[in-house]
Amino acid sequence: MTAGPFTGLLRDVLWAYKEDRIRSLAVPLGALIASGIVAVLAHRGSPQAAVHGGRRVPAVSLVGIPMSTRARWNRGDDLVGRLVDAAMRHPRGSGPVLHRVRALEYVHTPRDQRSLGAQDRWRNVAQSLQVRRRPAAPVIVIDDVVTTGATVTEAVRALRLSGAQVLGVVAVARTGMHT
Repeated sequence: MTAGPFTGLLRDVLWAYKEDRIRSLAVPLGALIASGIVAVLAHRGSPQAAVHGGRRVPAVSLVGIPMSTRARWNRGDDLVGRLVDAAMRHPRGSGPVLHRVRALEYVHTPRDQRSLGAQDRWRNVAQSLQVRRRPAAPVIVIDDVVTTGATVTEAVRALRLSGAQVLGVVAVARTGMHT
């Protein structure tokens, strides 16, 4: 589930957020992520209940795609994590309790993907992620831009291998690159 294609205004806003470091844009981008979360939950149905504040409520774990150490250094922040945090603050009515879980870590750091074609992106991220902490609640994977789907597919693979239930993937935008 994405808000739209990585073109026009959406591309410009994401570029300003990621490359120009305008971090205040996490708020409107987080609202787009929150809308995607609502759509995934509407499509998948209500998750199982968890105990929160002494009562049983449905819960969902939000797992952001981690940044490599190099990417964090280059961009100065955990950009996807910031989007997850912004999405969690966005009002959703009486939906499930959302928990951010830093569940994924890199086993090996993939090369920067920006200059890679579709096939090379898939090879680059294959078997690169592992679960360091399995989420107890069903999971929605969060990313900023889905280009080929290689990274989110790798995240879903690692999470499912750990026994996590993955409800879906939400990103701000998608490109037209195909494998």
